[in-house]
Amino acid sequence: MEQVFNIKVHSYHTDWQGILNFGRYSEIISEAIENAYKNLLGKMVPVWGKVTVVTRRYEIDYFKPLRFGDEVKVVLSFSINGDHSLKVEFNIYKGEELCAKGSKILVFIDIEKWIKVPIPQEVKEAIIS
Repeated sequence: MEQVFNIKVHSYHTDWQGILNFGRYSEIISEAIENAYKNLLGKMVPVWGKVTVVTRRYEIDYFKPLRFGDEVKVVLSFSINGDHSLKVEFNIYKGEELCAKGSKILVFIDIEKWIKVPIPQEVKEAIIS
């Protein structure tokens, strides 16, 4: 399931030279993922009763710098990654130029026990459709 979002690079994302800090790419990706949750599941906060999702792994490769004021296109692709997790692959473009790409592994957990749990059926159905 592919989702596409346009996101603007703000001043708080950048260093004093106006270049997007590497660590701030995570915020851009998180914003896109939250918007995908809203599109796919009707809510931006991924909580189902006592179940939520946390990041287990985050990888990113950088190709071109992004700057304050840039409008970027974030393309997300979700897939089921076993019984307890999702894989989110992403590409970040400025215009048609690929600036960064990577992936996140998101694991579903019981909030109280902090143990992994199966992916909620609602999420599976949204990802597969």
